[in-house]
Amino acid sequence: MNKTLMTSLMGALVAGSALAATVSGVSFAQRTDGTGLVDISYSTDTAGTVTVERSLDGGTNWTSVPTAQLSGDVGSVAAGAHSVVYAMGTSSPISVDSAMFRVNLEYSTTPVGMVGLQAGSFYMGNGVMNQVTLTHNYCLGQHEVTNAEYVEALNWAKAEGLITVVYDAVYGTSNVYAYGVKLVYVSGINYLEIRYNSTTGLFYVQSSTYNGGTFGPGFAYPGGYDANVHPAKMVSWYGAACYCDWRSMMEGLVPFYNGNWAMDPSVNNPYLATGYRLPTEAEWEYAACMNGDTTYPWGNSSPTCTEANYNRGGYCVGWTSAVGSHPFGNTAQGLQDMGGNVGEFTNDYYASSLPNQPRTNPVGPTTVSTSRVAKNGSWQRDNTWLPSVWRAPNGQTNQMSDFGFRTCRITN
Repeated sequence: MNKTLMTSLMGALVAGSALAATVSGVSFAQRTDGTGLVDISYSTDTAGTVTVERSLDGGTNWTSVPTAQLSGDVGSVAAGAHSVVYAMGTSSPISVDSAMFRVNLEYSTTPVGMVGLQAGSFYMGNGVMNQVTLTHNYCLGQHEVTNAEYVEALNWAKAEGLITVVYDAVYGTSNVYAYGVKLVYVSGINYLEIRYNSTTGLFYVQSSTYNGGTFGPGFAYPGGYDANVHPAKMVSWYGAACYCDWRSMMEGLVPFYNGNWAMDPSVNNPYLATGYRLPTEAEWEYAACMNGDTTYPWGNSSPTCTEANYNRGGYCVGWTSAVGSHPFGNTAQGLQDMGGNVGEFTNDYYASSLPNQPRTNPVGPTTVSTSRVAKNGSWQRDNTWLPSVWRAPNGQTNQMSDFGFRTCRITN
C-alpha cells in the first residue's frame, strides 16, 4: 500500500523555517517593478506534488493559492531546487509585508518502481509454530533489478571510484571488484548481457546470441530481444549488496553495507537501514504469500508457463524473460516474478532449518557463513523451486545465469 504524506514549509516575506526535512530553503520576495509578482524559491529532497497556500493573519487561517495564479515549479516536481511565480494581481497589488506563504509537498513513501507492503504476521516455512511478525512497513522492487538498472549504477560507481575492472588472464574473463570481492562478470562468457568497453571505460547492455541447443538467449529469442529489460545475472551476492548501496548513494540516502557483510544485528541490523538493501528471508516470503498464505505467489493453482518462467521438463522459455512478462503470476500487491525467471538472493545467512518458534523481525543466523538464503525458482529450475516457502543456500561468490535479486527498503 502506498502511504501519502504531506509536508510543508512556511515563512514571512524573505525567509522560511523548515517544518519537515523534505522541504527546505523557502524564501519569498515581492518584485518592486509594480507588478506585485512574488518570487518563491524552495527545495525538495524527494519527488512529489507541490501546492502553495497564503495567510494574511499571521498563520491563523490559510487559503490555497489558485494554480492559475502560479507559474513555474508547482504540481508534479522532481527532487531539487525550484522556483514559483505568484501573480497576485497588477491593478491593486497586495503587499506581502505581513503575509506568510506555505509550500506543501505531497509525496509517497513508496519509491517509484517498488511496491509498498504493510507490517503483519504470517507462518513462515512449513512449521506451524514458526509465526513471524514484521513490525515495519517496507517495500520491495516490483520486479528484479534489470540489466539496464544495474549498468546505470555500475557507471555511476565507476565514476565515483568505487569499483575496478580486473582481467583474469587464466580464464580470459573480466570481473568488477569492490572491497576485494567479485561483483559481476563483464567479459569472457559468451552469454553475458552486461559488458564493459575498456576503450570508453563504460559499461553497457548487449543482447547475446548464444545458443546452447535447448537453452540460451539465441535459442529462446532467435529473432533478437531487448536485454535491457531482462533481469541482471552473473551477479554475486556481493554485487547485489553493492548495487543497493550505490542506489542509496545516488539518491542521497545512507548506504547500509559499506563492505560490512556481517549479519550481527547489534552492528548491522537490516531493519534499521534507511537506504536500500536486500530483503531478509522473512520479508521476501511474507511478500510472496500475501495473497493469504498461499502456496505460490499467485495463489494455490499449480504452475504453468503462464504464471512463471521455469523448467517444466522442458524450458518454458530457455532463458530469462523480460521482467513482468508473466502478469498472471503476480502477487495481489503487484509484485512480479516472485515465482520463476531468476532466483533471488536475500540478506540472510543460510541455516538448514528455521527455528520452530514465534519470532519478530528475524534476521537469520548471525554466525558468518559462505552462503545466503536463496528464494524463488528460475528459468532453469523445475517447479519444486516455485513455492513461496522454498529456500536453499547459494554461495555469496556464486555468479550464475539464473540468479538475480530485487531491492528492499523500510518505509516507516
